[in-house]
Amino acid sequence: MLKKIILLLLVVVSAQAYSQKYLDIVAEKSCDCATKVTEDIKTQEGLLKFGMCIYDAAMPYKKNFKKDHHINMDKFDEEQGRKLGTLVAVRMANFCPDFLVKLGQAYNEGNAEEAVPAADTAAAYEEVAVEPNPTATGTITKIEGTQFIAFTLKESNGTIATYYWLYAINSPEKFETTYLSKLNKAATIEYFEQEFFDAKTKTYKLFRVIASISF
Repeated sequence: MLKKIILLLLVVVSAQAYSQKYLDIVAEKSCDCATKVTEDIKTQEGLLKFGMCIYDAAMPYKKNFKKDHHINMDKFDEEQGRKLGTLVAVRMANFCPDFLVKLGQAYNEGNAEEAVPAADTAAAYEEVAVEPNPTATGTITKIEGTQFIAFTLKESNGTIATYYWLYAINSPEKFETTYLSKLNKAATIEYFEQEFFDAKTKTYKLFRVIASISF
């Protein structure tokens, strides 16, 4: 009985860790971006740039943030910004602790310029045009893969592209158990592009990653 309980807990923890992996991706990208504004972090402009680093990194996962943390990226305001910033900053400590230390020092030493009013911060976010993820509509002509599943979609204009299932997909059905039945079915795929290392070409390439799919 105890073994079953332990096994169940491990399954739950593993599922939660997988579903939240995008937070680490957002945090790492935020760190990569934020380190470029390290010298300006004591200024109002630098703080705004830092906020935009997090915002831009989080946008491809806006549906995940809305579902898992009730953060609406399409109606971004002061409250949403505070929740997103706090959530991502905690994860950033794993990737760029030195930057976070400098950020804290900027406040503690009182060297930063006058703090950016919350209303101004929200306005800065609102000025950013929130572009929806691109979509493609066509017929699924191929489903393949072992570690990661890839869907080949042929559009009506003859365009053929491959879309990768790397994260939890927003779908109206239990997609994990029905995806193989979608071969030769019409579908609309919402996706975003993400750079990964291609072992075949030994270079970094942009891959189309599925955000949601409907039939």
